[in-house]
Amino acid sequence: MSIEENRVETIRKKINDFLNNITDTSYRSTFYVHLYGVANFAALLAARRGLNTELAYAAGLVHDISLLTSPDDYENHCEKSAQTAKEILMSTKLFSADEINIITNAVFHHTNFEEYTNSLYDEILKDADIIQPFFNDIPESAFEPAKPRLEKMMIELNIPNNIIK
Repeated sequence: MSIEENRVETIRKKINDFLNNITDTSYRSTFYVHLYGVANFAALLAARRGLNTELAYAAGLVHDISLLTSPDDYENHCEKSAQTAKEILMSTKLFSADEINIITNAVFHHTNFEEYTNSLYDEILKDADIIQPFFNDIPESAFEPAKPRLEKMMIELNIPNNIIK
């Protein structure tokens, strides 16, 4: 498979194009760490749960894409990111309609931490988005609505949860 045919590499290039257009270097750096961190954790969780790591990784890369162009629109970022992700994935012609649906649904639901859906990929992306800061930023305390989910993941991954306050 050539690099042009590699789906993950194709998505990485598109995400990097978005990231490289951010002039605020601190904001750009924060998003590089976050998007790639969430993508890596999503792939890890997918492998652990017996799901497709490539789809989980792609969802992690695109889950906050609207915040790269509209950083002040956090309230609607899930819906906008899902739409932009769909456009990006379709433009590659490398993903099936079902795969695009899996990824964009996960993006659409990724901040509904307290709610569980029928899609295992939705849950992987939520979990990856919650756990990523604890291995990069080490916040003083967990975002309260996400705390039960984070504690459950720490048990699943056999990680002592003494870092969670």
